[in-house]
Amino acid sequence: MYLFVKPNGVKTWRLKYTKPSGKEGTLIIGNYPIVTANLSRSRLISDRG
Repeated sequence: MYLFVKPNGVKTWRLKYTKPSGKEGTLIIGNYPIVTANLSRSRLISDRG
């Protein structure tokens, strides 16, 4: 999980992952500061089930 900063200054939480097929994907979790690091981690944990 990392914080991605766009050239216009918008910050988003993202997660890079690898699918079972071997292809990479990126999950956008939410915008910072609306979504904090702790909230984004808890969303990831709940999504993993």
